[in-house]
Order: sequence, then structure tokens, then C-alpha cells
Amino acid sequence: MKKTRQLTFCAIMSALGIVVLYLGALINILDLCAVLIASVFVFVVSEELGNLKGLAVYAVTSLLAVLLLFSMNIFIMAEYVLFGMYPMLKRIFDKFKTPLMLVCKGAYMAAVSIGTLLVERFWLGNLRIWYLEALIVVITFAALILYDIAFKRVAVMYHARLRHKLRIDKFFS
Repeated sequence: MKKTRQLTFCAIMSALGIVVLYLGALINILDLCAVLIASVFVFVVSEELGNLKGLAVYAVTSLLAVLLLFSMNIFIMAEYVLFGMYPMLKRIFDKFKTPLMLVCKGAYMAAVSIGTLLVERFWLGNLRIWYLEALIVVITFAALILYDIAFKRVAVMYHARLRHKLRIDKFFS
């Protein structure tokens, strides 16, 4: 019974993630917000059931995003694949001592910044303007720092208020 509830919870979170991403693809203004909101579902699963199940939700949502959103909005699909894993990685990185934590987060942010640049090159073609590419990397790095701060606050709010209000704590008892 407990395994069935866990699988059902993971399936619901994956479905919610893909619905949010699909809505973000339909309303182009909300595409990056949709990526943030969809990664919150990965965060909730990894908080409740561990990083392995969170990785499974991330993988299922990413696969469905690739299948469903590739023809609609390739940017939101690529950004979720790049950014969506961060809630699980943040949980792992935060267990390290401060210098190692900062190095790991910086390495991830650099990798995602380069990945974003590659997606932009694929989508927009080679711009041949070096400062625009540098600007993309800087903006992505800054966005990831804000993303980290936001998830720190989301984690506090989730444990203090949302977990009880959404009755997630009773779902597994």
C-alpha cells in the first residue's frame, strides 16, 4: 500500500510538472516561471521520498517535455532539462561544507550557463556577436543565484506552512 501511494504521488507530481510546462509553452511570457514552478514538484518529491524518486520525477517530466513540447517551444523544454534538476542537487550541495558547497554550485551554474548558450546558438543560430553570448552566460549565472535563493526560501516555507496545508504530511502516514 505504501509503495502504491508513493508511486501515485510521483505520477501526480510528474503530471503537474508537465501541465505547468505546457501552460508555460502556451503563454510565452510565463516560460521561465513555468520552469521554476515545475521544478518545485521535483523538490517536493525529493523532500518527501528522497533524491532517487525526485530524479525519477525529473526524468519522467523531462522525457514528456521533450516529447510534447519539442514542436511547441523548444526553449522551455531545454530550460527544464537544464534547470529542473537543481532542487535535488541543492539538497546534496547544502550538506557539504561551505567552500565545497560554493564550488559545486558554481560548477553547476557554469555548466548550465554554457548549456543555455548552446541552446541559444541552436535556436537562434550563431550570433557572431561575442558580447551578446557573454551577456547570456552572465544573465544565466545571475538567474541561477536568484534561483538558489528562491529555493532556500521555498524550502523554509514548504516545511513551515505548505506541507501541513496541502496535507502532504498525512499522505504518507
